[in-house]
Amino acid sequence: MGSDQGGERKDSFARSVTRGVLRPIAASAAAGATAYLTRKSTEVLRDKVARKVREKGGPAAVAKEAADKVSERLSGRPAEALSALRDRLGRATPAPKQQTSTPARSVAAKPNAERERQRRERQKRREEREKALEHARPT
Repeated sequence: MGSDQGGERKDSFARSVTRGVLRPIAASAAAGATAYLTRKSTEVLRDKVARKVREKGGPAAVAKEAADKVSERLSGRPAEALSALRDRLGRATPAPKQQTSTPARSVAAKPNAERERQRRERQKRREEREKALEHARPT
């Protein structure tokens, strides 16, 4: 009986060590996969979907086309509501692009100023944490 318990302990220890090693690796893999998929999905959306939407005449035209296809399969009140939506979409025109009157230099300077402010705030918090750690350390 004693040898069976020793074997069980070794198995239990091996499992716990394996879990301890594999969990961080699995977490890193999951984080990496999530970042990759997020980046790729953004690229696909920008390169493929946005291009198709522009080719079809913009978001309103795509929505109208989708509403047309769905309305073919509906009847009654839902069909009437969808018909009203299609009419509104048909009247929608894309908004003209606004011209900015501010020079490009001031537009670029604003985000840089904001980034610099955020950098200073992070540095200040870092210094506060370091001071708190110094006071908390036993001498």
